[in-house]
Amino acid sequence: MDWIGKKVLVLGSTGFIGQVLVSFLLSQGSIVTGISRNSFRLDNPNYNHIIIRSADKIELDNYKYIFHLAGNKEITLEDPGKNIIDFTKVILASLKEPTKTVFIFSSSCSVYGESSNGPIDEGQKPMPISVYAQSKLLVEKTIFDFAKKNKMRATVARIFNVYGENEKTSIISKMIKSLTDKTAFSLDSGLVRDFIHVEDLISGLLHLAENGDYGVYNLGTGVGTNLGELRNLIEKAFNGKIQVNPVCNVQIRNSVANIKKIEKSGWYPVVNLGESLKILNKELIN
Repeated sequence: MDWIGKKVLVLGSTGFIGQVLVSFLLSQGSIVTGISRNSFRLDNPNYNHIIIRSADKIELDNYKYIFHLAGNKEITLEDPGKNIIDFTKVILASLKEPTKTVFIFSSSCSVYGESSNGPIDEGQKPMPISVYAQSKLLVEKTIFDFAKKNKMRATVARIFNVYGENEKTSIISKMIKSLTDKTAFSLDSGLVRDFIHVEDLISGLLHLAENGDYGVYNLGTGVGTNLGELRNLIEKAFNGKIQVNPVCNVQIRNSVANIKKIEKSGWYPVVNLGESLKILNKELIN
């Protein structure tokens, strides 16, 4: 797709995924507006930044594409997702032409929760077991309710385990930090996860903007890697050893995406986990 001159709104533009998406869109000639809680300076005439710290009214231009990557840093057990839902409602209410808007929401594979067992397809009933997952599911519902009422094309991407340069919260980045800092890492080697590189993630989000349909899509690789194997890959890529404290966590054991739906629309992941870890090591050294 040609993104030159396209007006795009990115919610949560200063987060890890948001910054990568904004950078890519600008490199393609898009006109981008970013919204986040934080101030942000970017020396590019095609970028405008809006700070929003509460669910106040906001005036928006018309945007063909909106990517909702914003999270909720103030989740509570009593009311999971309240702040992010309020924020989402403010954005939706500000849309001038929802029928002409493509709205992409970055949800999480965690919404599947207890229904996770091997490759997970979009038809499996969500059974979230954390307040974070509950908040994501509540935002999904908020968006779909609005979209049905206002005839807007809404697509939800349930994202699996993302990693990449400058990412600091995934198990991959934590393992690498443990190796480089020579600190012990608590590891349940039997857990299986689906790791998607941020470059594949961005290409998947952009693909869904152009080729997706109303509804939910898994966004992962379809390949499961157990954490013992991941440890070996990181040790090989970084030429070191991770000190491990073996644990057996009572949690989701096997979380791998079934990606047949998005593959059917023409998208495939291309980044190899082992090779990307080697590149990541070189980037950290430099």
